Amino acid sequence: MGTGTVLLVGKVIAAAAAVYGGVSAYEAQRDAKRAAEKQAEIAKEQAASEASNIRDRGRRLIASQRAALAASGVKIDEGTGDALQQETKKLTEQDALATLKTGSNQALLYDMEAKVAGNRGKAALVSGALDATSTAVSGYASYQKAKAPSVLANRTSSTPRYSLLNGNNSGL
Repeated sequence: MGTGTVLLVGKVIAAAAAVYGGVSAYEAQRDAKRAAEKQAEIAKEQAASEASNIRDRGRRLIASQRAALAASGVKIDEGTGDALQQETKKLTEQDALATLKTGSNQALLYDMEAKVAGNRGKAALVSGALDATSTAVSGYASYQKAKAPSVLANRTSSTPRYSLLNGNNSGL
């Protein structure tokens, strides 16, 4: 096996490694993207669940307020009793909405991470392909360069088909 062939084989292996590296990085980023998308779903679900729990606790609090107010002889559907319940409803809903907003913001961050991971994956794939192409072209050039002296030597050492000096006119 000549030097040019060895160089070419080495470059082919390097090109294959570049492709493999690009594909591996792409797959890793694809997995990171999927994980971030799943985290976004979980953040939304957790926020919705927590908001529901806040609303349930608010309803129970209002029920206990009604019972306490009624036991105290305060009218529960007007005046101070009603104002207290309305304020509790308002604050409960504010807490629930704040929880949903926080979950939505977390989900948005995870969605952005997913997008970045997807872009990194595509970039890794393109980079691997370009590295492989560059390596292949470089390998071919190295092979041609290594092969050139032997081709030249073969051309100069071969017997010419026609020679005025040797009297060999067999090429005609």
